[in-house]
Amino acid sequence: MLKGHVFLYQIFGNEIAAKLFNTLSFSKNGIFKDFEDEMEVTYNGTEVTVSSGVALIGGRPIQETSSTTIDAGTTSLYCKLCLTVDLDQENTTSQLNQAYYEIVTDVSDYPVLTQDDIVNNNSGKYQFELAQFTTGVSGIDDFVDSRTYINLEEISGVPTNAVMGFDGNTIPSGYEEVTDYESGIKYPTYTNGQDIGGTRRSYYYKSGNVGCVVINVINLSVTSGGSIALFTLPEGYRPAFDTSTQCFRIGGSTLAQVMIQQSGLVSIVYTTGAISTNYQICGNIIYYIG
Repeated sequence: MLKGHVFLYQIFGNEIAAKLFNTLSFSKNGIFKDFEDEMEVTYNGTEVTVSSGVALIGGRPIQETSSTTIDAGTTSLYCKLCLTVDLDQENTTSQLNQAYYEIVTDVSDYPVLTQDDIVNNNSGKYQFELAQFTTGVSGIDDFVDSRTYINLEEISGVPTNAVMGFDGNTIPSGYEEVTDYESGIKYPTYTNGQDIGGTRRSYYYKSGNVGCVVINVINLSVTSGGSIALFTLPEGYRPAFDTSTQCFRIGGSTLAQVMIQQSGLVSIVYTTGAISTNYQICGNIIYYIG
């Protein structure tokens, strides 16, 4: 029996959505950077307050829409303020019970948190730390902000002007052209074909262990199902494993599968129809560097 997700009149299952978001975030947990108040934590007396923001925990986005204040008490304790996802609880149509704030305590040292694999098991508890502090008769002391963040640009390795709709020729209004991105943008020399418009329409770059190749090529001749080499990436930009994606021919429905091999070879390895010299092949591949 098939169950559809992201289909008309079908419910997008929460466990499928969590798996997808967790994969797209490279299994990172954290607070969205530069969104609302980034769930800032402040304290006064015996109370801690969490401001607005969004956290992604186990692929599940959780939003603090205004602010929440929790009383930590006056008992002498080592404390960690957590945003907890507990999939062993049951939600209702009116109440979110699977996500909540809690102060985890210990009498002798800062406590070890429970961090189950809630993505693959779809059960258990994950305590995401926001702050640590001690409590006593005078209130909160030794306060440390221990939030960690998710920066969507750093995860994807894509600069902010690499947006959908950018055709490789015209910089959209409101965006600036990237001239250096970490190690700088590099421009390949094609073995076969050439850049659309002559030069500098195809490029590659890296950010940490993530690489990106942008292809805008013309003047190719490939038979249906055929293959042809485009260029070779230098060492330091090559993928950890063979990686492929589909690119489109501009102005038609022919699909071209483009592959980057561990050797650095970038090539068209399959097309659904013949490609003639006036066809433009455009696309990009984001991958882990080996």
